[in-house]
Amino acid sequence: MRFSTGTLVTVPEVAATPDAKAKLREATGAVAVDMESSLILRAASESGCPGLALRGVSDDASDGLPPELAALITAEGRVHKARAAEAVLRHPAILPRALKLRRATRGALMAVADALQSSLESMTAVENESR
Repeated sequence: MRFSTGTLVTVPEVAATPDAKAKLREATGAVAVDMESSLILRAASESGCPGLALRGVSDDASDGLPPELAALITAEGRVHKARAAEAVLRHPAILPRALKLRRATRGALMAVADALQSSLESMTAVENESR
């Protein structure tokens, strides 16, 4: 499993093209783009809770997202399922890309789960050593 650390930029809509991702990288120095982390971390901070963003990446900077697929993602970063079915019926050529993205998203989620488990195991070991 590969890990990166660095700045994460949160944007209000999907960065769907390699050009859009490159511009964000140039403007912010971010290693990744998402749509929700800064909002969650801000709410945690305002509540006096510490926070950490641990993200899985389903696409890299060279991956583009067809407009038909980008339009299916809600402001919360979820897929509009009814619209997805309609989009595949209207544009069947997007189905392979949609399935590839689904596999990559599942892989990213598994990587986050593995990293979280490793982190918790490490924290537990440190706690046990200090007793």
